[in-house]
Amino acid sequence: MIPGIISTVGRSLPTLSRRDFLAAACALLLPQRPKGKLDLKRVSALSPIRFREVAQQSGLDFVLHNNPTPRKHMIETMAGGLAAFDYNNDGKIDIFFTNGAAIPGLEKNSPKFFNRLYRNDGGMKFTDVTLEAGVAGAGYSMGASAADYNNDGYTDLFVAGVYRNILYRNLGNGKFEDVTEAAGIKSDKWSVAAGWLDYDNDGWL
Repeated sequence: MIPGIISTVGRSLPTLSRRDFLAAACALLLPQRPKGKLDLKRVSALSPIRFREVAQQSGLDFVLHNNPTPRKHMIETMAGGLAAFDYNNDGKIDIFFTNGAAIPGLEKNSPKFFNRLYRNDGGMKFTDVTLEAGVAGAGYSMGASAADYNNDGYTDLFVAGVYRNILYRNLGNGKFEDVTEAAGIKSDKWSVAAGWLDYDNDGWL
């Protein structure tokens, strides 16, 4: 197949490059001429969007420890997960990172393997509150998904992992409680990601 072309229903259709897509979007947003015709301008004249790496100075010093081995197990070749949510309802988005574990035991036998929760203090500064929040985790964690599953106004956290999942209930005081067994979702399967939804429209995730 030729790069840039996708085949569908027996026909080949050209795909839009990112530049073409940006040009089309800008054309719709730019002011119109009096007769209703779009005033197209060169996209190249627009200021480029730039990002600056500020993780270290912001306090986000997380490092994924996948515990690489000569055997290259599948789990050690996969990236970790994260969840961005306001765990303490202060109006600022906090960040939770999943982390690996020792291989082959799959235990977090060192602080370097702890999952990490960073509280957003504002002003581009974050503080590691993992231990006080009680979310260091267990086992080899892979994915995370945050939502208020019990409708108490506080965002809870589900962590997917290798042969072990954990559901944390947000207690509303900066701490979480492991309620995996009580919720009936304990599993010895390998989970890599998770998502919340209200499939029966009853108001509960």
